This record gives sequence, structure tokens and C-alpha cells, in this order.
Amino acid sequence: MISLLFSFTVRGQVTYHISGAAPADVRYILLSDVATHQVLDSCFTSKGAFQFEGTLPENTFVNLSDSWHELDATLIIDDTPTIVDMENNYVRGSELNEKFNEYYRQLLRLQVNVISDYRHREELLSDTTRVADRQKVERSIQLQLENITAVEKGIVDANMGNIISAYFLRDLSADLTLNELRGYLNEHYPYREHPILYPAQQRLRELETLNVKR
Repeated sequence: MISLLFSFTVRGQVTYHISGAAPADVRYILLSDVATHQVLDSCFTSKGAFQFEGTLPENTFVNLSDSWHELDATLIIDDTPTIVDMENNYVRGSELNEKFNEYYRQLLRLQVNVISDYRHREELLSDTTRVADRQKVERSIQLQLENITAVEKGIVDANMGNIISAYFLRDLSADLTLNELRGYLNEHYPYREHPILYPAQQRLRELETLNVKR
């Protein structure tokens, strides 16, 4: 763990500037490290407006959340000033951050649809007269999950040369085979030791252990 943290830290620190707007009734905004879930900073809002400034390793993924954790936005730390619309989960800043935000919102929309179907499925579980309807919803869920996996793979494959790939590879890792993970996390992949990929590295070790036992 120490070696991974050191390898990431030496990539360089940058001063970040994050400002934005939230609904007027939001009292404060939390700034958290996505990889460690550690709260890094917080600030009270003024009529919904907020601002953060500090220093972090470049390419750190951070999450902004409101005081009730009902709104959130995730972005990449760099030295380009970043403006965040919390209500609409919209980020303006560097080209990389805006590209990441488009992917992020795309996946959120897909996930919202799946969550809606899961809730519908729960309602149907208690009604024995609607077995066919439940099965239809379950099939819809399966197809949507497969589509999300395919979309995430496409995002990762298209961004192997930048840090965006690491974020989505973390989520995707649970659905990858041993050989697929080895392929992505090979020695030539520049972000293989980024803290955001700790879950993927752990998944790879688990699959390798199972493969040895067979």
C-alpha cells in the first residue's frame, strides 16, 4: 500500500480552484477523496454559492456533495479553475474534466433507469399474480446492466491514455475476467497504481488466487 501511495504522490501536486452553485437551501458542501472516502474540506454556502481552493496530487478524483448528500458531482483535480452546477451535475473546466463529466452523467442516467426497474421489481415480488410482469422487469434489468458494462468498457478503451479510464475501470473491474483485468492493469498502463484502482487491484489478486487453487 505504501509503495502505491508513494508512486502516486510523486506525480506532482497542483493548486486547484473549485467554485460553483447549489440550491439556495443547501447549507454547506463537502469535498471528499473518491478513492479513500476521506472528507478533505468543507465550506458553508452563501445563497448557494461555494468555493474551494487547496493543493492535492494531480488527477485525484474528488466528490462534491451537499449537506444532505442528495446532490453530488465528481471531478478530476487539475490546475484549471473548475465551476460546478450541483443541481444539474454539470462541470465546466479543463477539457479533461468536461469530457469526464459527460461520461459521468451518461452513466448516472443509465443507472437511474436500472434503479427504477429494481424498485418496480420489489413491488412485484409480493404479488403472485404478476409473475410474468416480474420476469419481464428482471429481463429488462439484466439487459440494462449488460448495456452499462458495455458502455463502461467503451469509455475505458477510448481513454486508456488518460486518467478517465481509471475511474470507470474501478467500477468495471467486478465484471471483468482474470485475463481482461490483467490486460488492463498491465505494466504499460500509466495509471495502474492510482489509488482509485485499489478495488480493481484487489479484484485481480482475488482472481489470481482462485486461479492458482484450481
